[in-house]
Amino acid sequence: MHQNNVWKGFLIFVALAALWFSVESLYKLYKYVRLDASTVSESIQWDIEEIGYDRFAPHGNYTFVVDGKPFTGESLLQETTYRNGWVVQEWIAKHSLEPVKIWYSTSDPTHSALQKTFPTKECLSTALLWGLFLYFVGIGYYVGKYTDGKV
Repeated sequence: MHQNNVWKGFLIFVALAALWFSVESLYKLYKYVRLDASTVSESIQWDIEEIGYDRFAPHGNYTFVVDGKPFTGESLLQETTYRNGWVVQEWIAKHSLEPVKIWYSTSDPTHSALQKTFPTKECLSTALLWGLFLYFVGIGYYVGKYTDGKV
């Protein structure tokens, strides 16, 4: 391995970034896998939530029934964002009478959501960072092998 301390510090930085992304990806993957069943909402109340500067999304408070027992939940439609609040109002008017699919955990139905989204971006970023880390480790060994400690 190349013995330059700056190089080793860079490798540690890349490894820590890959580790951070791995933890985030595993947590989001766990949340995705945990929602293993679905049902239709009994009732839902929509409102508008501002999620950032000039970004709005529908937010739902809903009730659903699992094995004859009622549960409540709330969820933000992360994938349905708009730049104007009035567009969300139109979306709510269009979808307010439709039954909504609720995803929930069979082991604990209090964990529920309106959308079940696979964390593709996070998983790909994690894989790329680990690949980049292995690439840089390989370069370190290659340089260390051919410089014979001259650097």
